[in-house]
Amino acid sequence: MIKRACKVLDVPEKGYTGHCLRRSAATNLADCGVSFVNLKRHGQWKSESVVECYIANSEPLRMERLHGLMPPLKDVTPVPEIPKENAPGTPKTPKK
Repeated sequence: MIKRACKVLDVPEKGYTGHCLRRSAATNLADCGVSFVNLKRHGQWKSESVVECYIANSEPLRMERLHGLMPPLKDVTPVPEIPKENAPGTPKTPKK
């Protein structure tokens, strides 16, 4: 299947295996919000650490790592928006 897909896409097949599809499928399912338990069942994995390896680049895990690095913003006063007509670089229109 991989060889045929590479041929159709006109990409070298070196470095692509059926395992790539398994990992991509797990990552895409995680990005779509499929639960960890269902991912584990789908992939027929017994170990939770194996599931984590397969979905290491998924959006939910990337966000979790990001929030682990950055503390949540509290008590931050939002910056008021500048009206479009006063924004820097906006040409001034002559008054009538």
